[in-house]
Amino acid sequence: MKKIRVRRGVCLIAHPELRDPNFRRTVVLICEHGPEGSMGLVLNRAGNAAAGKMLSEIEDLPECGYPILSGGPVGLDQIYVLYRRSGQTLEDSEGVRLVGAGVHLVGNLAALQDIVGSDEDASRKFRLYAGYAGWGPGQLDHEMDIGSWFVARARPEFVFDMTHEEVWSGVLKSMGGEYRLIAAMPDDLSVN
Repeated sequence: MKKIRVRRGVCLIAHPELRDPNFRRTVVLICEHGPEGSMGLVLNRAGNAAAGKMLSEIEDLPECGYPILSGGPVGLDQIYVLYRRSGQTLEDSEGVRLVGAGVHLVGNLAALQDIVGSDEDASRKFRLYAGYAGWGPGQLDHEMDIGSWFVARARPEFVFDMTHEEVWSGVLKSMGGEYRLIAAMPDDLSVN
C-alpha cells in the first residue's frame, strides 16, 4: 500500500496506544500543514454548550440546536466550520478555504452567515467546531515518526455522514486490511 504523506486534506487517525486525552481515539482533518506547523480539526469529540453563545451573532442560522464539536484543545473561543460543497469552490470568499474534496474550512462567522443565507439546504452540509488542534514546526513530523498516527485521505462522508461516535472506527474500517481489526479493538484491552 502506498504511504500517504501528511498534507492539507488528509485525516490523522490516532493509534490505539496514543494516550494523550486530547487525542485518544480521534480523527483529525488536517487543514494546514507546512514548515511553520500544522492545524487541523478533531472530527469526533463532543463539544460543550458554552460555545453556542458565539453563534448568536448569526441571525440567519435556524434555531435547531446545532451541535458544536470540540475541534481541539487550542483556541477554544474560536468557531470553525467545515462546509460541504460539491462542484464550485468557495475559495473566492474571504475566510473560506478548500481543505479536501468538497470540504471547505470556514474560518469566520461572517462567511458562515453568507453560506447559510445563500443555501437553503446548508444546515445538512456543515459541522461546527470550537477550537482546533495545532502543532509547532516539526512537532507533527516527530509524532508521525514514532507512530502516533495513521494517515488516510479525507472523504466528505468522514465529516458529514458519520456521527462523531462512528468516525474513528469508520475511517479505520474504510482503510481495509489490518485497520479493520484495529477498528474493532475495545477501548480498554483488559476487557478483551
